[in-house]
Amino acid sequence: MADFSRRALLQMAGTGLPAAAFVANSQASAEAKETTEKEDVMHGDSCHSPYHRDPATFYVHRLGTDHAEGIAAIDMNGDGLLDITSGAYWYENPGPAGGEWKRHKFRKIAPELPSGASAAENKPFWDEFVADNGEFAVDVNHDGAVDLVTSSWQNDGIWWFENPKKAGKIWTPHFICHSVETEGFAFDDLDGDGHPELLAAHYGRQGMLWINFAGPQPAVHNIGGHDQDGHGCGIADIDGDGKPDVLSIHGWFQNPMPPTTSGNGIPSGTWVIVGFPLSVSMLTMMERWISSTGTAMTTASTGWSRPPATGSAPGALT
Repeated sequence: MADFSRRALLQMAGTGLPAAAFVANSQASAEAKETTEKEDVMHGDSCHSPYHRDPATFYVHRLGTDHAEGIAAIDMNGDGLLDITSGAYWYENPGPAGGEWKRHKFRKIAPELPSGASAAENKPFWDEFVADNGEFAVDVNHDGAVDLVTSSWQNDGIWWFENPKKAGKIWTPHFICHSVETEGFAFDDLDGDGHPELLAAHYGRQGMLWINFAGPQPAVHNIGGHDQDGHGCGIADIDGDGKPDVLSIHGWFQNPMPPTTSGNGIPSGTWVIVGFPLSVSMLTMMERWISSTGTAMTTASTGWSRPPATGSAPGALT
């Protein structure tokens, strides 16, 4: 791979330069260098492509200029095409013929906090950043129209914005819960009710939480405290019992849910702290176990229809 500066890469990406242009475009050349590249990759040499042949070509298309850090895909105008939301705006899908993705404003970035909810100052912009770092399409009020759940690192609160089911109207914000320095989300079916829940972590380590949207109102549940929270989270079946567990940067929680639930979002037990803190040796054992059993570290299923993985989890993790 050629040695480009970051600025040069951004400039080329803005013109729609294909990603394949950054690596050698000759399969014969790649095959001739296969042995050398393997050695280079093993030794961390970033001057060669790790691919043995040309990678797929992707093009960059800039839709906006603000620094919102989240997106979602929702049919905003009922034309059957998925549009893109990001921050205060949505970008209209022009369809198969192509064309401009027109920008439309549909919500406030920093709605007013409920009285007594927090002393925090919520504002739409913090230096160059828009206060938005996660967007999730969820029908929160079960009216058949997809709503938007979002939060930010800078402001307080996890919010949902109600779809008015009419293009051109501003979406109404609803406060779900207190959440500050929220930076780290995962979206999956934690309780086996067939619907994904939102898991949130915090840079300020206020304690992880997850939100169930199956009932008439979002139900908020806490997981762990300061020592288990941190800058990032994940969902995966760590112990091979067929249920998704919760991971933080410090360890993991074992899922206490039964194979099926009533779908009311009420946990049947306490999320058991199993692997805190995660040591290097434990991570190595997890890696070896995953490699030997083929178990994935991420889940995307609902209803827990996936059968339990074969084999046993490392003894040090249980």
